[in-house]
Amino acid sequence: MAKAIAATGLVTRSDVQYLWLPLAHVFGKVLTSGQIEVGHVTAVDGRVDKIIENLPVVQPTYMAAVPRIFEKVYNGVAAKARAGGGAKYKIFQWAAGVGREYAKVTQDNFRRTGTASAPFGLTAKHKVADALVFAKIREAFGGRLRACISGSAALAPEIGYFFAGAGVHILEGYGLTESSAASFVNPGEAYRTGD
Repeated sequence: MAKAIAATGLVTRSDVQYLWLPLAHVFGKVLTSGQIEVGHVTAVDGRVDKIIENLPVVQPTYMAAVPRIFEKVYNGVAAKARAGGGAKYKIFQWAAGVGREYAKVTQDNFRRTGTASAPFGLTAKHKVADALVFAKIREAFGGRLRACISGSAALAPEIGYFFAGAGVHILEGYGLTESSAASFVNPGEAYRTGD
């Protein structure tokens, strides 16, 4: 499995992985073996309650998580916006809608044409949404995150599209303990939310 991880080219020696998954879990073991094969840095911290606090410190370039973590982050961002008052929450809701639409359009266009493009108006709205909301989310993840890997359960498409629109690309994987965790993972560039 470690050789397969290295062969994908998704991770390189210059990457920094944030690993909070238990090492008793096969997914955590596979990620550790991949780290040894590729030779990149891994920060290990099994304290789930410290993930959000430690991401800006570690500044990972990739991390793996179960869908529930992405749901908690999304719900936390939404709750913070809601607590900020009516205007702040309306901006968040608008940005979330723009981000989801942008992610869907660019992923569809990439599949059809090989270019992740969107119409000018949508791209302009996305830039505003990025400045108002999404850049802050990326900073909360440490500011250097290229991709996340999600496994162990299905990731809700609306969560996946939200994060894709925010510039936090979640590659979804499928696997079994018996197959050493990940049997299939979306490709890095041509990933598709919900597949």
